[in-house]
Amino acid sequence: MLALTTQEISRRLSISGLIFVSKNNKQIKYRCIQCGYKGHQYISGLGKRGCGKCRYKKSSITRRLHLKEFRERFKKQGLKLLSLEIRSTKQNLDYECLKCNYKGQKTASNVVKNGCYRCGRQKSVDLRKISQKDAAIAFQAKRLVLVGKYKNAHTPVEYRCERCGNESEITYDVILRCKFGCIKCAAGSRAKDKKLTFADVEQYFNKMNLQPHINEDEYKNSKQMIPYQCLRCGLYHAASTSNVMSGRGCPKCGVNNRTEKIKLSYKEVQSRFAIVELELLEKTYSNSKRRLLYRCKKCSYVGKTSLASVDMGSGCRECGNEKISNTKLRKFFANSNKGALFGSTTLNKAKVIVKTMKEEFNND
Repeated sequence: MLALTTQEISRRLSISGLIFVSKNNKQIKYRCIQCGYKGHQYISGLGKRGCGKCRYKKSSITRRLHLKEFRERFKKQGLKLLSLEIRSTKQNLDYECLKCNYKGQKTASNVVKNGCYRCGRQKSVDLRKISQKDAAIAFQAKRLVLVGKYKNAHTPVEYRCERCGNESEITYDVILRCKFGCIKCAAGSRAKDKKLTFADVEQYFNKMNLQPHINEDEYKNSKQMIPYQCLRCGLYHAASTSNVMSGRGCPKCGVNNRTEKIKLSYKEVQSRFAIVELELLEKTYSNSKRRLLYRCKKCSYVGKTSLASVDMGSGCRECGNEKISNTKLRKFFANSNKGALFGSTTLNKAKVIVKTMKEEFNND
């Protein structure tokens, strides 16, 4: 690419609508025919990209919303969009209300939440003008008795429910929007809609391989503890329907499933014993705390140890005791005058020498 002539470079740039200006070892300077922007490109990317400024404009145009989408948003709020150019959602746009013919400005993000400014003000004024009788009629439509004095649409007023007799407070604007005026009745209706039937409860328990021991008359709600029997292991336990719906089943089977995922294979246990120079003689492996029979490859000692101790670095017991005794004897002979004897004697002779030295010391 460094050996390109100026004619070849200008030809490649002309494909992207650029004019060659100058070059150096790594970069080439160009000028855009459309916008006149002056920039540079690396020789490795020659002819692959066009003008940097024009490319940025194209990407920003693709990210913008079209006028049709904004007109639909304004139309849902009962407004007519008058602006013809839209740059961003934070730009103030001219609109006209189809109800009151009011003309104003609003951003596109604000129109989604609120509609016409004048209509919104008029609604708040109309709510303030409502009398005590009109408020009582609106409360009566929801089967509520207005007890307190009505002030405006945004201040809570005391009421009494004709269905359940509940006494509480609520605002007038909430009464106009809600289905049930009483808070207690609304919560009860939601609970009835969400309440599961006994057939649904049995279905959820059967999915987790559980057999519930309860009658349909005894079932109350999803938080009730229901006794069951596991169809896999036969465990008798109790759980709520909400816990079973969230995926919790038999605790014993859950522990067994987790142990099976973590459990090592027999070959892996053999390899770990081989690291500390032990030969595993057991043919089965259950857990890391069980003591397994082994044979030492150095001294042929046969003993038992667990995988947990092997993972900590402990190996043959006989080899370990021999190391400990040898280190103690070395320290003893190093401090005594008979240190040269240890190199030429065996371990048993060294022990005899230690006993005789103790006897001589006691006699003195």
